[in-house]
Amino acid sequence: MPTATRVFNFSAGPAVLPLPVLEEAQRDLIALPGVGMSVMEISHRSKTFEDLMHKAQDDIRALAGVPASYRILMLQGGASLQFSMVPLNLLGLGANIVDGLIGLAIFGGSLAGLSLWKPQGMGMGDAKLAALIGLVLGSLGLRYVEFAAVVAFALGSIWAVALLAITRRGGHTKLAFAPLLAAGGLVACVLAWMS
Repeated sequence: MPTATRVFNFSAGPAVLPLPVLEEAQRDLIALPGVGMSVMEISHRSKTFEDLMHKAQDDIRALAGVPASYRILMLQGGASLQFSMVPLNLLGLGANIVDGLIGLAIFGGSLAGLSLWKPQGMGMGDAKLAALIGLVLGSLGLRYVEFAAVVAFALGSIWAVALLAITRRGGHTKLAFAPLLAAGGLVACVLAWMS
């Protein structure tokens, strides 16, 4: 099969892989050496699959220098799963889960409502981020959710006015809200840990 001109992808998600790696994956996708079947066709409980999983975990451990006292989890899912695992791990065993869920509903729900009401403005990614910030901050105390919202919206207002003054576009400048949510959440977390 002739190779087309390769494009180098430097995006935040998937990136370029060396051609020999892709060709080996392509070959093994049809039939694993010595197995005669694709990895997608064998049972995830089979010895072949378990050996493959242990080899992958050992390779990751060696490449990343992960000590034996840590487990390596092989999880499916994308960015939403990864981002949700961080706050859930930060919650700890003594967290107030009920207030965390209330914070999730208040902060995430309000932004989800805004993004549905005005879809050309805020996206659902902002609502997901706000929900996760609300979960963590709510578990620390609902006052921190309110504080993070105030800081995020205040920063957004200041940034929007500055952009409008600089660009003079009359209200048609797009503004990324996720960094402002993150800043509000960070300030509220620092305040929570200081008190």
